[in-house]
Amino acid sequence: MAEYSDISESISDEKMNDSGGGGCVVVTLTEEIIKLLHLEDNENKDEIVNDLLENGREALQNHQRDITPEVYEREMNNQNSELLQLLKKYVKQQWKTQYCSLHEWFRLFLEEHEKEDTFVLYESIVLRTAEHGNKYMKQCPLLSIVIQLLFDSIDDDCLKQNPSIFDDLWITITNNGLKSIQKYSSYISEEVKNQQITKTNKALFMGLCEYFRQPLFNLLKGSKVIDRDKLYNFTLDNVAEHGWLDGVEQIRKKVAPVLFELLLHNINLFRENQQKENIMSKEATSNVNNCSLVFNAPLSTVTTVTILDQISDNQSISGSSINFSQQQKLSSSIDNLPSTMLQNSTILSASTLATVKVESQIPSSSINNEIEIIKTCIINRFQLEDLVKAGELMYINKTLKNISDKILEDYCKSKDYSAFINDCLTPIMYLLKRTQNLDDFIKTLLIQFERMKRTNRQITIRTETETTNLSLRMFLHVLFMNSDLFLRRVIMSLISKRNPVPFLEPNALNWSQNEPYEFISDIIHVWNYSRPTVLSFGIGPCQGKSSLLNQLFQSTFEEKIDNSLYFQQTIDIDFGYCFNPKRSLNIADTHGELHKLLVRKLVSIFDGFLIHIDQIYLSEHLLLLVEYLELLPEEKFQMVLVRDISNKSEEQCLLTIKSFIETKASEHNLSKRLHIYPLENVSNINDRKIILSIEDLREEILTKMNNEIKIMTDIHKSQITLETRKEKIVFDIQKLFKKDYVSYLTHMDDIIQPMKNKLLQRNKHKHDQIFRCIFDFKNNVN
Repeated sequence: MAEYSDISESISDEKMNDSGGGGCVVVTLTEEIIKLLHLEDNENKDEIVNDLLENGREALQNHQRDITPEVYEREMNNQNSELLQLLKKYVKQQWKTQYCSLHEWFRLFLEEHEKEDTFVLYESIVLRTAEHGNKYMKQCPLLSIVIQLLFDSIDDDCLKQNPSIFDDLWITITNNGLKSIQKYSSYISEEVKNQQITKTNKALFMGLCEYFRQPLFNLLKGSKVIDRDKLYNFTLDNVAEHGWLDGVEQIRKKVAPVLFELLLHNINLFRENQQKENIMSKEATSNVNNCSLVFNAPLSTVTTVTILDQISDNQSISGSSINFSQQQKLSSSIDNLPSTMLQNSTILSASTLATVKVESQIPSSSINNEIEIIKTCIINRFQLEDLVKAGELMYINKTLKNISDKILEDYCKSKDYSAFINDCLTPIMYLLKRTQNLDDFIKTLLIQFERMKRTNRQITIRTETETTNLSLRMFLHVLFMNSDLFLRRVIMSLISKRNPVPFLEPNALNWSQNEPYEFISDIIHVWNYSRPTVLSFGIGPCQGKSSLLNQLFQSTFEEKIDNSLYFQQTIDIDFGYCFNPKRSLNIADTHGELHKLLVRKLVSIFDGFLIHIDQIYLSEHLLLLVEYLELLPEEKFQMVLVRDISNKSEEQCLLTIKSFIETKASEHNLSKRLHIYPLENVSNINDRKIILSIEDLREEILTKMNNEIKIMTDIHKSQITLETRKEKIVFDIQKLFKKDYVSYLTHMDDIIQPMKNKLLQRNKHKHDQIFRCIFDFKNNVN
């Protein structure tokens, strides 16, 4: 059986071109919504519209204070409101451009349901999506649409009476395959059910293939199963029809027993992740005050992570075991860790991260190759106990070079690149536990890796097609994707002690679904709200941004690696927790050129902006600079660094730029406090003049930044406190995350904060209160 593989997956140029007008439609709809809601002068108008397009009309409740009461009531209380009609138009356009143009079978299926006899059903699903946004789209919108159109008895009345019915149906089908729809026969007509099971109509089967394809292929690759004689597609057909375990059973005789057992093990881990993801999803959307998360590990497991002895100056690592007294130091060692109740929630990172659609500047063939290689490294195996054990007693009297050599020696023998990447994660976790900067290890590893390639020609050949460009950003991203929810938060906290933390990363799991980048939600737990955060980004080709920041602020941002997806429109943030005395600001570094769409999404969470632009590029693109400046709030700190300027042209260049910007300031609402700073080529860091230039620039940035923040504080001193500032930043950051995850965080906070307040109280009845608090907590989670 190879039904799915017999269907061509190729997309003709004509079909791709058919979807090209989608962007124009979205722009027109955006403008109409802005006009309808009277948001023309609202600085958050783009965020509000994006929220509505993604989360439906009900998202307008989140922005009630931005809308006049008259408009709000008119659009929210009318089932035929103009806003709802615009959102319906958007939904239909998205379905046709995103799915119909890529999948011929789905186009035919949708056209069939647009006919007169099923038109009412089709319109009701469109209306539901326009009202609730992505609420019912799940991880695979294409499959969700098919299910909603086939199971016509699960209408809005049914969902009100039984809110969990669609979730239950989804979980059953995505675990047990096509045959399992028998269990929900009462919600689908007998004729339609038989057509789907016998595949007279293959819509549900094809939708399931789309759902299973990526995770199944990743699991097969991660289990070292070779795609011989179209084995992957054969497996996909069986899993889509019979579900995970029964479907995979069909290939038992086609795979070596040791690999088949590994595959079953990895599938079971993946299914456990799915189950816990579903628990979190239900908790996030539920209004009840109970929590169904299960605790399987003792409390002592959670309190085992400690910050141990430091690595000596000669980079020799002394191993030491963890004793009970060290376990008690966790709360002072790791900031902002969540409750222990999350320790076993092994939730895939894709479920908690918000995505953003922008274009990469790397050729698509290189992108796809790097993405596929990264996917083979994802096996979702790490929990807190793995961090605790990582490296203990392994690295006694070992230097970083010794460790690197051993990892590379194993790689030369196995020639397994994904195993090599995962082997590197052990020393990384070991160093993180000891709050070490990771640069020394990565530099040592890269040097030894290059030496190995020179002496081993077979490895050299493989590195051209079967490996990626190694970088710390890549290693940390793989570590995050291999960790459960609780461990990711712990790792994020540990990274923040001595290293920049990732904020915007490539979305390896959903790259093919036109969602190439994702915001790392765990950053919200380590964000330093007490100090301003400045975003540094470049316009046009501008080399050396990261190295300049490292010289200015003694940061350790990783410098660009060519042809790596991890250095295209990605962002790291250095919160400077290791500085004593504390640094006066946080620094965010952008790798590659930041798309204007991303700038628009990010402006609200940053307090200032450093814009790098090359002098020659600026002379030809002055208007482009104005377009970027127009996106920035005029009350926030802004400094344009004109890079690689010559001494002779410095004065003339400044006059030209200032004159041009002054003429455009009123027309484009530019900041009147915009600072323009000329900077010569600073690549020679040993030149005394360059050192002086960097010192002058540092003083200029800090002085101007502090002055403008003081001005803003004086203006709002009766309104702004650290707590209100934190609430504002948290609110703006949460806009970048998925709605379900934000609800989940809120729900968890509602449970944890009352317990925290009780536990911190000190009086003679303390022990009774603690006992009562634990008793209340037990009732909450049972």
